[in-house]
Amino acid sequence: MAGQLARPWCAGFLQRHKKRVHLVDRGVILLLVYTSFCDSVKWGVWQGKGMSTLLITGGASLLLFFTVMWIVGMICKRLNFTIEDRIAAVFCGSKKTLASGVPMAQLMFGANPALSVILLPIIIYHALQLIICSWLANRWAARLS
Repeated sequence: MAGQLARPWCAGFLQRHKKRVHLVDRGVILLLVYTSFCDSVKWGVWQGKGMSTLLITGGASLLLFFTVMWIVGMICKRLNFTIEDRIAAVFCGSKKTLASGVPMAQLMFGANPALSVILLPIIIYHALQLIICSWLANRWAARLS
């Protein structure tokens, strides 16, 4: 709410310095993730959790990602969206980011030393979004041009 109220005074500045603001925004998120992982290592949260934890979480994240994309695609098909609208819906419908997930997790779980384990699925999901959606964007851009 405060951001929306401050928008008339800040919008021009933020627009002029968009690259720097974006860099600071991503840097803060990266620092939040980094500090949660440092805390978890310090408290021994990762002891006894091997590669299987990472593989199971990665597999579940991949399954969730493709399930969401498939559901969005099917809804678009049933509603007879144009190809352009389908593409927009697929990209928007699968988006869950670290930018929203990390602050919410920190508010919900506070200084819990297991926060990095809690964040692992969203970190993997976010990486999948970046990789798969950039591949899809290039593929669809080539097909539509």
